[in-house]
Amino acid sequence: MSSVPDSANEVFRHRPDIPLIDRIKIQSEVLVPLIKALEQALGRPAAHEVVRSGVGEYFRTLAENLAAERGSRGALGALGELCSAGNSVEGEVLENSDTAFSFDIVGCRFAEFFREIGEPEIGFLLVCSSDYPMTDGLPGIELERTQTIMQGARTCDFRYRFAADDLQPARSTADSARLTNPSQSQ
Repeated sequence: MSSVPDSANEVFRHRPDIPLIDRIKIQSEVLVPLIKALEQALGRPAAHEVVRSGVGEYFRTLAENLAAERGSRGALGALGELCSAGNSVEGEVLENSDTAFSFDIVGCRFAEFFREIGEPEIGFLLVCSSDYPMTDGLPGIELERTQTIMQGARTCDFRYRFAADDLQPARSTADSARLTNPSQSQ
């Protein structure tokens, strides 16, 4: 059974005013010590695989739920808004076409935060490692990313490719509009 709510709206329903960057900071107060305890009990590779799997499943299911409502490209846009809220990242778009969306993240508050607390490896585990599972939940979209700021690079290089025949269409304009404001009652 998945720990992810059925509705994409459920994710931030209780406090939609709190951006993901702030949620991550708050959650890290508990998750960083928990991950360190798991590393002690299971060993680092096994502990990280457990965390990566749980976080990945959460974000993959979130992406699938959004894609079912908004279509693949609409879901990608919504996830981008979610991840960049609160001025958490600064990006430069390189290509935005029918077949690709490419951009570089040149400033990342997620990376800044995890460096400040001395845990960039855990930051990568909690934040960056979810990018591929999230993309797996978006039919017809593939991601290539070769570097991250969290791991010491100057930029994060996001290269999305669209397979037009495999993209999931949005259910309807009304459904897409309904999901625009997660604070709306259901």
